[in-house]
Amino acid sequence: MTGSDPPTSKDKNVINQSNLNVSVTYEDAKRLVNQGFSVFAIKPRDKVPAIPSWKEFQQRMTTDQELHEWFDPGDKNVAIVCGRISGGLNVVDLDDPSVLVFLVNGGIETFAEKTTVVRTGRGYQAYYRVPESQLKTMRFENLKIDIKGEASYVVAPPSIHKNGTRYEFINNRDIEYNENFDKFLEVLQQKDYEYKYAKQILPYWEPSKRNYLDVGLTVFFKIKEKWSLEKIQEFMLGINRMRPFPEDPHSENEIIAKVKNAYEKEYNYRPFLSDYIGTDELLKTLENMAPKNARNDDQNLYFPGPARVVEAMIGRYKFRTIPEIGTDKESIYYFNGQIWERAEEVIKEEAHKEYIRQYKEVLEIAKKEENKEYIMKMERAIDKGPSASDINEVLAMIRRTTFSHDEMNPLDTYLSKMGFSTLRLGSLRLSILICFTLTKSMQTS
Repeated sequence: MTGSDPPTSKDKNVINQSNLNVSVTYEDAKRLVNQGFSVFAIKPRDKVPAIPSWKEFQQRMTTDQELHEWFDPGDKNVAIVCGRISGGLNVVDLDDPSVLVFLVNGGIETFAEKTTVVRTGRGYQAYYRVPESQLKTMRFENLKIDIKGEASYVVAPPSIHKNGTRYEFINNRDIEYNENFDKFLEVLQQKDYEYKYAKQILPYWEPSKRNYLDVGLTVFFKIKEKWSLEKIQEFMLGINRMRPFPEDPHSENEIIAKVKNAYEKEYNYRPFLSDYIGTDELLKTLENMAPKNARNDDQNLYFPGPARVVEAMIGRYKFRTIPEIGTDKESIYYFNGQIWERAEEVIKEEAHKEYIRQYKEVLEIAKKEENKEYIMKMERAIDKGPSASDINEVLAMIRRTTFSHDEMNPLDTYLSKMGFSTLRLGSLRLSILICFTLTKSMQTS
């Protein structure tokens, strides 16, 4: 940074403790000029110039006389002119702080580690010095980010926002010289495009739906937007940072693994974005937003996933997941017509068979349609079989969808060594229950 350093923590404390009826003093404005900024006066608690025209200050620095005239009364805000006159200043003006964690892990702290950052009335400003050829003024509408370069200005500390908040420097970093600012803007352009999708997805991002969204969104963006695996992973991590649910976290490693698995296998995304999350509104919205020339995926050709396997198994078996008394574990049972049995091993065996059955089913469709890619993909899947994580995901989905705190048919069942047995012998059932109750009463007495 040219001139002296940004205000120190001590300077900031003086500003913060000053009378809020006093906006910017001569000393405040002079400090900015000494740092190499061209400044001018703004109306109090506003962003509108307090002078007839500020354009000339794009070409010349403010005089000391002008500083006294404008700021001795202490009733105005101050603006910094961006661009060449202020040493190639480009400011990234972020109105919505919530998007910061979508952009980068660490949010505003990541910016503050590298360059001068200002807290504004609503968000933040990050200051950069850039080559003259890269000075830009533009807006990213979805992210609510303005890039202030040549022919623009920003309200500066210690001005007062209309909501009563003072603008302040939050760190003591020099302004970073970014010789690749154009590349930074290209990244923002991509993120702005991605964020239009994120805004639609965020209301659905909750613990009961995240696993389905991991899968469905991955395949959707691979097919419809041709996004790379790495891009989808970063997109999903950004959404998760915006809605983290600390009480039920969705770890980065888990997201990365699920996205990679879905990307490689290319499941049918539609049920994951409709049936499994309880509404088809998100699916309709996303498909309407996708490029019109996007590849139309064949709904008959998809890589069978755990959701489809669970759907088939629940159609054949009656499952119930209940908490084990005195522990934090949950056990799955299935009813075979006579008794409730522990189901984990049965599920693993049946899930393996169901995966293979579905692989063969899709293989036959691929052969009829002469789709070489899917023929090879399904033949490899049949040869290798489902992975341990595929099987475990079936177990997890059955647990989630069949969990109950209720007892299992308490009048019709009793706990045996093999599970819960059912009595369907009318009065015999009642007699056994009465005898059992009397026996217990006699033992306690």
